[in-house]
Amino acid sequence: MHARYFVGVDLGAGSGAKLGLFDTELNLIGEGILPISGITGFEELSNKLKKAIESLNPHACSKHEFIASVGLASPGLFASDGTYIIAANLGFLNGRNLRQELSDKLYVPVGIVNDADAGGLAAWHMKQEELLYWVFGGGWGGAWISADGKVIHPAVDWDRKDSSLHPTNEPGYAVPIPLERVKYFLDSLTMDSNSFSRDTYKVFIENLIKEFNGMPLEPSDDDKSLRAEALVSGTGMLRLFKALTHHVSHYYRDVLTGKDAEGKDIDPGRRIDELAKQHNIYALKTHELFGSFLGIAGAQILDAVAAETKEVIPVYLAGKPSKAYPYFIESALDQIIINGHRNKIMPIDATGKLGNPNLIGAAVKAKQVYEE
Repeated sequence: MHARYFVGVDLGAGSGAKLGLFDTELNLIGEGILPISGITGFEELSNKLKKAIESLNPHACSKHEFIASVGLASPGLFASDGTYIIAANLGFLNGRNLRQELSDKLYVPVGIVNDADAGGLAAWHMKQEELLYWVFGGGWGGAWISADGKVIHPAVDWDRKDSSLHPTNEPGYAVPIPLERVKYFLDSLTMDSNSFSRDTYKVFIENLIKEFNGMPLEPSDDDKSLRAEALVSGTGMLRLFKALTHHVSHYYRDVLTGKDAEGKDIDPGRRIDELAKQHNIYALKTHELFGSFLGIAGAQILDAVAAETKEVIPVYLAGKPSKAYPYFIESALDQIIINGHRNKIMPIDATGKLGNPNLIGAAVKAKQVYEE
């Protein structure tokens, strides 16, 4: 009898779906990738995923004998049966049940989980404790994971009402930051240094209106707030930097355009981090503001958690912006402590040992559905 394995699939991995083969202890022992940029339909995707999963087979045994179960991590929101309510990166998945389709094709249990929840499951697998997971990228995702590895308040069967979203699960979308607080912090820049323009807040708002053809408002459509991820995300950090440097933008064309002097693509976030290491005042202040807004929004999330438990739950951060942790954590903690919280906040993977958290979280989900 050959050993059986768990398969994790990260469907949000850029232009390709990443696949991992894991042993019973969830050690990664094999990898694969399925290019998905050219896939245009549900049947094509499910058939190619089936073949890609079977190609991970490490033994010359039955196509199905070696697989115990499969876990899918995907951006989007799902119904309780796994049907996509919102497919964030592949529109043809809307209203379709990829979880059930793969289960029928592979004859094994298949689970599906939102990619931020998958990251939270990976963090839980690494830490083996109850935790909050906040991940920053184009937005701000999150998860509250119980001590036994269950997602608390998953955004399942969403009724498309913003008020139905729990702040621990969709922090960037569900949590508001009052505009008066944004204005206060941006207007205060000129009190710290004459390097900043008095028009920074005005420019920030004008840029947002232009980018969104309106304002990314707070869930209740209150025109006095912003969704937190407008500020607290990788994209939000770039928005702040762009506003702070609007009067000296010619010095920072590489960051603002994403191109170096030779026209080659660069990572603007990494460039801001490099500038911070050089003690550049605009980069340092961008990180400080990011931290302040993270603290303002984070305190609201911790308020919601404190309403349900007396435990002080650690918060783990992930995503590229979390690499700037040394630059933003002090201002973040200032706001969180002011609001009465004492939670530990730290990067989940400062050493780089975790690998792809979405893939690992998908494997955790695979093992969970096998053991259910």
